[in-house]
Amino acid sequence: MGNRDDQHSIRINAQWRICFRWENDGAYDVEII
Repeated sequence: MGNRDDQHSIRINAQWRICFRWENDGAYDVEII
């Protein structure tokens, strides 16, 4: 997974979550991990 200090995450369920960076015009680097 690495360093995700600059990212937000939302838990989908016990196994998966969405990680992303938020900038002024929206979400970037969106991943489901």
